[in-house]
Amino acid sequence: MKKILFFFAVIYGLVPPETYGDFVACNKADKDIYISKVQREVRNYAQVWSSVGWLKIEKDSCLPVNDGPGVEFVGFMSVIFQDNNGEAEVFLPKKNSDSDRITIDERFYCIKGVAFRREESSLKLHQECPEGWYPQLFNIYIHVPRNLSFTLDING
Repeated sequence: MKKILFFFAVIYGLVPPETYGDFVACNKADKDIYISKVQREVRNYAQVWSSVGWLKIEKDSCLPVNDGPGVEFVGFMSVIFQDNNGEAEVFLPKKNSDSDRITIDERFYCIKGVAFRREESSLKLHQECPEGWYPQLFNIYIHVPRNLSFTLDING
């Protein structure tokens, strides 16, 4: 009888849902920032590595980085500061002592200067730049499990 009641409770939403986390980046700098990311995605039990850029985060704003609440984020980020004159500089992170989510790990992956999305079967293929793409420093490795909420404050 308990199994039948549990079954109906699940079907009708009476059992509390699983907790879902989110990964958010917040701009604490005095300039706009742009984020490019290379992340692992799992679709239909197959692993895909996708690169996406550029996500703009205005001063004193936050933006979700993962692809929705409850989606695990495993990947690398490149953060660029840009001032009003169009001058850009790469963000060089410092290890945040209160978080084991961030690892400083410098690698180069291929990007474009305009909005882009690219999917490959392996992370290594993102280091081989097709025509019109160029290597960019990605220096932040982040792992945020799907049931954890994490905020990355980016200071300039």
